Amino acid sequence: MLRQERTGIEFPRATWVTFDRYDRYGAIARCLRASLGPGRHRVLDVGDAAGYLREFDDDVDLVGVDLHVQADRLEGAVALAADGARLPFPDRSFDAVVSSDVLEHVPAPLRAGFLAELSRVSRDLVVVAAPFDTDGVAGVEEVVRVYALLVTGIPQEQLEEHMERGLPDLAAARTAFEAHGPTVVVGNGNLWDWLELMLVKHQLMARPALQALHDGIDRFSNLALAGATDAPYYRHLVVARREQTPQLGEAPPPPLSPERARAMFASLLVAAGPESTRQDVVPALHALTANLADVPTRDELDTLRSSVEARFASIDAELAVVVRQGERVSSVLDRFLSPLRRARSLGRRRSDE
Repeated sequence: MLRQERTGIEFPRATWVTFDRYDRYGAIARCLRASLGPGRHRVLDVGDAAGYLREFDDDVDLVGVDLHVQADRLEGAVALAADGARLPFPDRSFDAVVSSDVLEHVPAPLRAGFLAELSRVSRDLVVVAAPFDTDGVAGVEEVVRVYALLVTGIPQEQLEEHMERGLPDLAAARTAFEAHGPTVVVGNGNLWDWLELMLVKHQLMARPALQALHDGIDRFSNLALAGATDAPYYRHLVVARREQTPQLGEAPPPPLSPERARAMFASLLVAAGPESTRQDVVPALHALTANLADVPTRDELDTLRSSVEARFASIDAELAVVVRQGERVSSVLDRFLSPLRRARSLGRRRSDE
């Protein structure tokens, strides 16, 4: 059951989502309200058909677009299967068009066309959130990519694709949106927070018995650290409007200082290691103990060996009796058969004469 506290939480309905999604959709929701003001707005989310933005702002008429629409969408989500580089909507169909951690998955030659399509179907606001090729991001992602593969044995699909396609260029994205209107760029998600949390989460994901703790890490981050805005950043938002300078909104300060939260993340990473190992070793020891319960003791083995030796001695004695009886039978047969053999031999000699 989720916790029910609401005081001081910016997006209470969304505290259950992953910390990474909370960071980026929280920033997008602030941009929407600060730039477009109150009331209902028609919003297109390119790259997410599950409807996550409504968990952060349910006062939007949201349409989600993705290449493949999955069945496990959030309640009330309106979804459409479509290619973000060829959106099936007329020009300026939506008050705002957003895209969250999608640009880096678009093949590099198609990225300019993808950004142009977002701009084309937006009447006013356009927001793109993504990890760009800024200082440290590729290196940190490589650490997490390799670590995830080592501890889970399964490639981390998103990071594998980041490596294959390369991270997008931040300056190029800004230039593309400047054709739309006034554009601003803002950092999102501290790079070191992202690294530590991803390491902890993948360590816990490797052990199904620790799933509850894995989920708790996200809630802890969303409740205690969300809103931290210090550099270096893992992700950036590129935000543009048709005529006015976009407004970003202001996040409430996090309940915990970033320094204290990062110390806690580091402690969790260290603490989770032995617990993860225990989850592997303890069940194996229990199984071994159960198997050993069926193994005979030394005294039982000695008794069994004595019984086997006595049985072999008995068999040897019985075989000796059988051999002696066989010898007597053979002697009796010889006495009966000898006259027959002599008569047969005599008959053969006479027939030869």
